[in-house]
Amino acid sequence: MVKIKNHKILNPKIWNQDGSLRVDVENVINNIVVSVITSLAALAKIPVDVEKDMEDYFICGSSANYFYRNKSDLDIKIIVNIDRYLDKMDLKAFDIYCNFVGNFFIKKYLPKINGISVDISITRKKYTKSCYSVKNNKWVIYPIRLTDEDFKYISYRSNLYYLAIKKMINNIIKDKNKHADIPKFYDYLVKKRYKSWSESFENRAPFSIAFSYIRDTGLIDKMLDINKELIQDLVIRDTD
Repeated sequence: MVKIKNHKILNPKIWNQDGSLRVDVENVINNIVVSVITSLAALAKIPVDVEKDMEDYFICGSSANYFYRNKSDLDIKIIVNIDRYLDKMDLKAFDIYCNFVGNFFIKKYLPKINGISVDISITRKKYTKSCYSVKNNKWVIYPIRLTDEDFKYISYRSNLYYLAIKKMINNIIKDKNKHADIPKFYDYLVKKRYKSWSESFENRAPFSIAFSYIRDTGLIDKMLDINKELIQDLVIRDTD
């Protein structure tokens, strides 16, 4: 079951007491982002220009809020200026790279900052609901502590999502006829999670929290590992 806590301060492993980003955390994030952009530029066969390539990059999710957990990821969302790349690569190739970073790079290298796992996603779309802009060193949306009423509501909805996702994954695992649907179902979960981030806080938090809890149980990895060849479809899916 989902059990969230409404802390009095932001995660001290990431934030200073005044709500600013710790310098050591900022430095590691910058290094990770530059590495990702450098790889993308190499793939497109264009010179690396970090300032032109990135519109912004954000910290979002529970690690930028008061309901963080010990297992909360540090969610980094990179907004890329797609115009520089489309002269050298088609849109599908760009999306393939983004999916590779989000689905396989993270799983292989398991990047961490101060013991906190880093989850990186790349998008060519505008993103206005993120919490903290690392590039501009400022809060886009300030985190707020939940009221008791909001806390109960989000906890309740998070548990509903958790139980529903858990049931669906277990059904897929047990039914061999549904194994071919694993890439499509996982794609649905990821897209729904990303989509929820652009919604109001009350709507985006429950699904994102439930997804994180399910992932922490290892159930998602168990589902994906059933047939790794099927999961390769995720790399070539069209995300338009």
